[in-house]
Amino acid sequence: MEIKETTSECSIENEIEIIAEYIIAIGKEITPLALQKILYYAQGFYQAFFGKFLFEEDCQAWVHGSVYVDIYEKYKDFKSANIFIDIDYDIEDIIVDEKKEILDAIIKYFGYYNGKALEKMTHYETPWINARRGLLSTENSNSVINKKDIKEYFEKIKDKYDMLNVLDIKNYSDDQFKRVIEI
Repeated sequence: MEIKETTSECSIENEIEIIAEYIIAIGKEITPLALQKILYYAQGFYQAFFGKFLFEEDCQAWVHGSVYVDIYEKYKDFKSANIFIDIDYDIEDIIVDEKKEILDAIIKYFGYYNGKALEKMTHYETPWINARRGLLSTENSNSVINKKDIKEYFEKIKDKYDMLNVLDIKNYSDDQFKRVIEI
């Protein structure tokens, strides 16, 4: 992984990998399944609050929810165990400002749910549902979750929950979890 210094800020070749490492380092007990969903929520809420996507990679609508394939491949050997990695740099110096703000809120409000609960949450959300339209619930697919759907969905959630700052994400997280446990 190459880190390039520019005059304005540190630019990372593969932003999603750095963000995944940050989530693992800060979240502490993160499984591969949970990591995928936390990345998805970070992507959606970052777009809703800051008007741009956090990273370029597309997300696929797999049977068990949203998946970023390269990140899946990197951590799949952990299976359902917590991911442990050694980071040889100060990740908190790289993830700063609004990225840190969003990621810290997502880790705080979604990171304490296990991967299966997060999976169920994504199954109620329009972007995943739209990408899996016409598929059986157990049917494998590599359908991409449309970024336009992610943008529209999370902007609507931000408006519906009258989110003024990232701490307001908690209300949505709580409601989604209540929906999951009622089933």
